Amino acid sequence: MSSEIIQLFQEEQISSIKEIVRVISQKMALPLFLIFWLADWIFAPQLAWYFLLLRLSIIPVILAISLMFKQPVSASKAQFLALILSSYFGLTISIMMMMTGGSTSLYYAGINLVAAGVALIPFTLGFTLLTLAIIVAPFFIMLGFSAYNLNSVSTSLLHSFFVFGNCVVVTVIRITINQIKMAELEARLGLKKEIQSRNLIIKDQAHEASRLKQLSRQFSPQVIQAMSTGTLRLDNKVNRQQICVCFIDIVNSTSRITRIDKDQMDAVISRFMDDTIQSLLQYDITIDKFLGDGIIAFSNAPMKKFNYVDNALLGALKVLEKIQQHRGFYLENWLQE
Repeated sequence: MSSEIIQLFQEEQISSIKEIVRVISQKMALPLFLIFWLADWIFAPQLAWYFLLLRLSIIPVILAISLMFKQPVSASKAQFLALILSSYFGLTISIMMMMTGGSTSLYYAGINLVAAGVALIPFTLGFTLLTLAIIVAPFFIMLGFSAYNLNSVSTSLLHSFFVFGNCVVVTVIRITINQIKMAELEARLGLKKEIQSRNLIIKDQAHEASRLKQLSRQFSPQVIQAMSTGTLRLDNKVNRQQICVCFIDIVNSTSRITRIDKDQMDAVISRFMDDTIQSLLQYDITIDKFLGDGIIAFSNAPMKKFNYVDNALLGALKVLEKIQQHRGFYLENWLQE
């Protein structure tokens, strides 16, 4: 079992124990005390007021444990505090049993009730067994003393079977719940890692798509397709390769800057770049760099072509053709050829 799963289990264990103690102290303790005090008036009316004080003595213990839980605690400390609380509940009922007949007392049902409550607390197996042992130990001690009384042996043994059987059931339930919780955490952690892995894949794919989109201004669609399928890879190595270089530039552009409007200048440069790039990429010509209003490009790399010189010439002629097609636009904004 991985340390990550154990850590998750301990974190949820601490949180659950804190919540159980909060519910007991704020919502359950006082109502249960009042209900059981009514039962005290039925089964032990002469001891009812003593039993009420005994029950109320748990309140300072609950408050102290609640204060301790407001500070950071480890999983072991959280279980230890829950053990103290459970054991104190068991101790009060054991005292009531001693005052009302020992192991034959009807209050043994309270021991069973407290022991059953242990199943609700996310103890580890060791803490479960230790807590149950502390809760039921006084009962079995009283059982040993009552063994000398033949009249109470059968009742005591019957009670002991119920107490022991309840402890076995609680232990099995606790083990099963812990196993289910561990399996759930393992599945949750696996799902989390799968989602993270998918997010990384999506992020990488998005980055790759963005990179290819940027490269589409530099390489032809055939090259981009080869890159996306993995049949062509770009690296930073220096390669010796025969290429045909094209340099395309707007003649006398510097002198035109002072004669035409800035918006006209931007419109012409933008149209010129679009016409040039589209024309060159159509013939598998790679755009190398932009130099102001000029472009350097070359053919035969990164994809080799046997007719790369022809492609360079055809691409250049295509640029002239595009400019001729948009001659009216250029004359209107450039104010000359």
